[in-house]
Amino acid sequence: EIGIVTGVQTCALPIWTQENAFANLVADTVRKFANADMALINGGIIRGNQSYVEGQRLTRRDIAQELPFRSKLAVLTITGQQLKQALENGLSTIEQVRGRFPQISGIEVTYQPKNNVGERITSIKIDGENINPTRSYKLATTDYLANGGDGYQVLDECPKIALGYMDPPMVVDVLIDSIRQQETLGPTLSQRLVQSDDWNEHLCHCRCLEKIESANIFKLGICTLVYQRVRHIHYRDPFSLFKIGRFQKYSW
Repeated sequence: EIGIVTGVQTCALPIWTQENAFANLVADTVRKFANADMALINGGIIRGNQSYVEGQRLTRRDIAQELPFRSKLAVLTITGQQLKQALENGLSTIEQVRGRFPQISGIEVTYQPKNNVGERITSIKIDGENINPTRSYKLATTDYLANGGDGYQVLDECPKIALGYMDPPMVVDVLIDSIRQQETLGPTLSQRLVQSDDWNEHLCHCRCLEKIESANIFKLGICTLVYQRVRHIHYRDPFSLFKIGRFQKYSW
């Protein structure tokens, strides 16, 4: 046991489409550990898909399941313009609900998901001020993103900052140590990722339609297989259905 949670969920849909309290915790922990100006992680790093109730006790295994990829901490020097490019990449596939969706710390981002790809961010602020496109900042992230993973090629172009370790620590270990120090874990939302009011409703509606369509396709496939099987049996023995029907009923 490493701590007690005050209630949080880590389901993929909210983490890959909007600000999430647990993702805030991970990003904040990474930023503070690296003493960076800001942090950026991809929502896909979190895979637990869990709902933790008030007062639930967390273990190392819980956190290892939430962060299973053994990603290591990386620190970069990044300009405001490069940061915007990175965030635009993270928001480029929000309709498809992909793991590249950005979760952040130290900055506030306002965006319009319905805008064209590459034009979705309307503002980026740090300490309440608009970010300077030409100024350099210290960014904490993961080695995966720092090497251009999930489409974040712009981060691979940023200079790396040595952490002073022979081997950079894993994000999961940094988070576990932080939780142990806090004992009680209560991550919250802080309006660091702000989007249009109607987007979540629109997205959930689209996802529900996709599930309904998938279910209908599945049912159609089952009916087709049953029909083909019955037709095959009947072709081999025209009286087979009559014979079977004498002993049992078909249940569809």
